[in-house]
Amino acid sequence: MLDALQGMQQLVEVYNKVHVIPTAAEDKDAMTFAPEFLDTYSFLREWALEEGKLLFHVVHKFHTFQHPVENLFF
Repeated sequence: MLDALQGMQQLVEVYNKVHVIPTAAEDKDAMTFAPEFLDTYSFLREWALEEGKLLFHVVHKFHTFQHPVENLFF
């Protein structure tokens, strides 16, 4: 859970640094941190399902979450 939170925190920090036009480094960081968050969250979802726990649901927001990352940057 901490890994997922850290990935999201790092992505938010990238977004907070962007002024009008993102740099290539900001683009690279966003394209790294977003998949880290999503992959970790997916792992947590699979773990919860295996344990019979109703946690870490994957909903449409996860698909929508990818669009700003892919479209805001280069």
